[in-house]
Amino acid sequence: MTLLFFDGFETYDAAATQAVGMGDVYDLHDDGTGSLVTIIASTRITDGQAMRINFSLLGDTGVNIARGPQLPLTAFSSADEWVFGVAMRATGGLGTSASVRPIFELLDSDSNRIISLRVHDNGDLTLDRISTNLTLATLDTATTAITGTDWNYVEMKVKLSASSGTYEVRVNEVNVMSGATTSTTSTGATRPSHLRFGHILNQPLDFDDLYILDTTGSLNTDFLGDIRVQRLRPNAVGDVNQFTLFGGATNWESVDELGEDDDTTYVESKTVAQRDLYNYENLPTSVTGIFGVIAKPVLRKSDAGSRTYKLIVSSNSFEDETATLYPAGSYVRQAQIFETDPNTGALWEEAGVNNAQFGVEIVS
Repeated sequence: MTLLFFDGFETYDAAATQAVGMGDVYDLHDDGTGSLVTIIASTRITDGQAMRINFSLLGDTGVNIARGPQLPLTAFSSADEWVFGVAMRATGGLGTSASVRPIFELLDSDSNRIISLRVHDNGDLTLDRISTNLTLATLDTATTAITGTDWNYVEMKVKLSASSGTYEVRVNEVNVMSGATTSTTSTGATRPSHLRFGHILNQPLDFDDLYILDTTGSLNTDFLGDIRVQRLRPNAVGDVNQFTLFGGATNWESVDELGEDDDTTYVESKTVAQRDLYNYENLPTSVTGIFGVIAKPVLRKSDAGSRTYKLIVSSNSFEDETATLYPAGSYVRQAQIFETDPNTGALWEEAGVNNAQFGVEIVS
């Protein structure tokens, strides 16, 4: 499976002081006030949300935060060639000449920055290799590639190698730089360990509709283009409802809230092989090019000892399931991708998503 991760930031609670649930997925590098990373409304889809990285100071020290949240990558793939795509917007403008900041960076296993895609005040993009002493070596430049305060969809494909690295960067699906270089890493790393988001000095920087893939396999092995991530919430019972409900009128109404309410409404089971399935909202009409579906339940175990579960998708009586998963003792957001429709064995189509049911089964 080559589609490794995607996030439209639609499932996080925008009303919370801190972006509730984001800390389960990202290292937020927060300064303790909840002000560095916030969730805002996005116009890229109806009722959409985006992640905003605000310029901030580190506590009372007056030290500028020079890094945004970062996403661990090592559990996704061991490949050396990756593709990253994200929508970005500098709502306050691109700043001044002192405001050069990364859109995103790749880190190695020792947390050294190795590749940085950086935006400049004049809209130029540079792709830079970073040495362990933080020396920048510019691999390529795209002149005025980023425009004003509009949303721009930026994609980067990079093969990490000390001798035969390659790269390509696209903005709004147009190739703005590409090439081969003797080295795309100065540390010897052959795969990235983290993706880190940047920010602009004294200006907020917004991100939306992120995807990550590698170039192995047979599906989703190259640029996806300007994608949208659409949130769908439970809206009816599924074919099987065996969990006990608490707080809600029905099982699906106990798990349909945006921004989880912990133990206010939930479903629960301790019986092996019991499952709870739910129908979901339909996609917007005339959706084409569906690259995958991601299930993002929020779970915890409520007793001592080990508990395990798996996620289930049922499509026209054909099923797919994840490997065995392990809940924590507190509520944690999981994320598992179903890249193909089990009914067809091919990429999803609109009708397949609309008719599928998703849920959880107790393993042990």
